[in-house]
Amino acid sequence: MLASAGVPSLAADAPLLKLRPVPFTDVQIHDSFWSPRQEVNRTASLPLNFEMLEKSGNIRNLELAAAKATSGFTGPVFMDSDVH
Repeated sequence: MLASAGVPSLAADAPLLKLRPVPFTDVQIHDSFWSPRQEVNRTASLPLNFEMLEKSGNIRNLELAAAKATSGFTGPVFMDSDVH
């Protein structure tokens, strides 16, 4: 629908206008596809990834940065991107 100035107007009942944000804490997924994958991420993937970040020095570098250290860092300067 076009407004009088030739600019599209948004109808009050347009589907996108009915969307509203939902806090992620209000979302739960309980199905046969995603639930098992979430469980594997929670119990295996995330702990292993954190262990590897500790092992390679990424976490220690962030601890040094938080302590405002000026030495002791290891690896390339972009190692913090692996944590993010």
